[in-house]
Amino acid sequence: MDYRASLSFIRLLANLRWLAVVGQVLTVLIVTGPLQLALAEVPLWAGIGALAAFNVYATWRARQSEELSDAVVFAHMLVDIGSLTWMIAWSGGVENPFSSLFLLPIALSILALPGPWVWATAVASILGYGVSALLGRSYACPPPVRRRTSHRCSRGPDRTCSLAGRPVYPR
Repeated sequence: MDYRASLSFIRLLANLRWLAVVGQVLTVLIVTGPLQLALAEVPLWAGIGALAAFNVYATWRARQSEELSDAVVFAHMLVDIGSLTWMIAWSGGVENPFSSLFLLPIALSILALPGPWVWATAVASILGYGVSALLGRSYACPPPVRRRTSHRCSRGPDRTCSLAGRPVYPR
């Protein structure tokens, strides 16, 4: 890959990461505030802080570098997958509607990396999804949802919380 393409892609990732940080902050504030989900806030805020700190470095590094390898681009993708794994695991596991975002690094890697690195990104995303599934914790539904569904948001297509306050899949 041409080094200029790597630098422009790293800059794109940094910009997308800033959007992710802002989105995560807003999501945690809304979900733990008005929606009253009892999530472990400390690990979530730590994950957001770590991602923001890495992105400060990544933004600076992209402006200082003259050349980046495919391995560096892949390492950035790994940080994003690791951060997503952390956030999903601490916020409901694969029940979290944002768990589908594990497909995004694969799609982005197709744009900037050669085949073997794309496959490595796909494997890392699958592993991240698996780890978040294994470590993910169910969470208590907020009071308005609890009255309309079971007492807990649980695994399974028939009882999943939605923002609308009713099961996503009707019985």
